[in-house]
Amino acid sequence: MAYVRSIPRAVLTLGATVLGTLLPIASASAFQLHTCWAGIACIDPGTIFSRLNDLFFYSAGAIALSIFLIGAFMMVISGGQDTLLQSGKRAMKGSLIGLALVAGSYGIYRTVVAWLYP
Repeated sequence: MAYVRSIPRAVLTLGATVLGTLLPIASASAFQLHTCWAGIACIDPGTIFSRLNDLFFYSAGAIALSIFLIGAFMMVISGGQDTLLQSGKRAMKGSLIGLALVAGSYGIYRTVVAWLYP
C-alpha cells in the first residue's frame, strides 16, 4: 500500500525536475522571440506577460471591491441578526486585507520591473 502512495510523489518529483531543468531554457529563448506580421501586429512576449499581470492585478482589485460591497450589503440588510452582521463584517475585513495584499504586491511588482527594465 505504501508503494502505491509513493507513485504520485515520484511522478511529481520527476515532473518538477524536468520542468525545472527546461523552464529556464524555454523562458530564455521565449523572450528573445519577436514575431511581426506585415501590416497586422508585432508580438513581444514581455509585453504580453506585462499585460497579463496587469489584468490579474486589476481583476483581483475588482473582485476585492465587489466582496467588500457584498459585505456592506449584508450588513445593511441584516436587520439586527447577529450572524448576518458578523458575516458581513468578516467579508469586508477579508476584502480589505486582500486589497491591501494585492496593492502591496502590485507596488512591489511595478518597482522591480522599473528597476530591472528601465
